[in-house]
Amino acid sequence: MTEQELLEYNEEVKGKVTQLVYDLTKLLNSNSEKVIAQHFCEALLHDHRTLQQYFWNMVQDVAKSYSTTEYYDARNEASVNFCKHLTAMVKKGDCYLPII
Repeated sequence: MTEQELLEYNEEVKGKVTQLVYDLTKLLNSNSEKVIAQHFCEALLHDHRTLQQYFWNMVQDVAKSYSTTEYYDARNEASVNFCKHLTAMVKKGDCYLPII
């Protein structure tokens, strides 16, 4: 892949992820997070096992990035603290998720 192709690919992925996050947060705004979580888990469990592991590794990476944000207030402070705790567990080796 050329450098230009890589840049284009990264922009395409960024656009898709941005849309995915927007769609998910709009859905969550309906205050049905428990129902959404249930359906999300059911759907994930039907996907390939290695892709499930990739997903959880990505969640760890998101938590690591989120834990370093300086832009939070009382509405999401607990989420930032949760991500800090999860990141500390990962660093300690308590949450190693191998890709097999």
